[in-house]
Amino acid sequence: MIESKGGRHLTIALGILAHGGAVIAADREQSDRTLKTDQAKIRGQWVAGRGSLAVSGAGNGPYLDSLTAELIEWFKNDQVQFDPKKFGEELRTKNHAFYESSVLPFAPYQEEVNYELLTCFAPSLTAGEIRFASKLGLMPQKECELWTSHKLSVVKEEYYAAVGCGATTAKALLARCWVPFIPLPVAINLACYVVYHVKRTVKDVGLDTDVMVFSGGIPMALSRDEITEMEAQFEEYGRIERENLYYCLGGDLKEHEELFGKPGDHKRIQKSLRKFFEKLNAKRVKRWTPKPPIPANTVQSVPQKSKPEDSIRPEILAP
Repeated sequence: MIESKGGRHLTIALGILAHGGAVIAADREQSDRTLKTDQAKIRGQWVAGRGSLAVSGAGNGPYLDSLTAELIEWFKNDQVQFDPKKFGEELRTKNHAFYESSVLPFAPYQEEVNYELLTCFAPSLTAGEIRFASKLGLMPQKECELWTSHKLSVVKEEYYAAVGCGATTAKALLARCWVPFIPLPVAINLACYVVYHVKRTVKDVGLDTDVMVFSGGIPMALSRDEITEMEAQFEEYGRIERENLYYCLGGDLKEHEELFGKPGDHKRIQKSLRKFFEKLNAKRVKRWTPKPPIPANTVQSVPQKSKPEDSIRPEILAP
């Protein structure tokens, strides 16, 4: 098992940009080396006419929570003049100001003051864009943006990103498994698969997984049951993954099955996995079918939850 370095509030948080949207995933374990607690690490906000924002990260918990709250409040404040083209510039400014005022003064006297942000921004869709996509039977979409921070620097990422003590493992898996133009439903499965493996191999990363999906510019959370079902399938996939490599390296798969299993097991498991994820992806696409535009001046919050049995559910709030 890989030993994580540092101290408290260790984590894995990752994001994948996909054809049709984006996905953010994170584990729920928060640790100070002697005690671990269950804590959500993704917070999302949707604002009509503005778009959606999700913030996650790793590092010092109180600093990260404080900056996350500041970013969410700024994003949903209708008194603020918001330009989606300048989102990255605003994020850099706010991260720099927070780090300079809240982190640097205490850095010489306090250990582990650093944090890393993982932020996803999806610009709002117009009513015309939604209607046009509906006529074509497609999911409406605009290009999402994925940003990460390290100390005073903020970087716009391409394709995927990861932060936290499990980032090295996650990036290695993503580099091996990611494919260009990956469809959103498949990207969700891949994000869960990577977090599943990081939780199994990196110390201080674990418990359940939270997943937030951007589809049609709206953030939605996967249910805990859905994620648990996928993780059970990932465990089953580990078996045929070894057999695939064995076969590609020149091994006799038929003979292997006769000795260590039943003839046809490999194909049976492979078909079962394919069927499971095909059905799951189809349900998601149906669930994300474009709906009529939501009236302006409406704010939808996706609050942070702390209890493991609670999933992240959208709420309609008065502006």
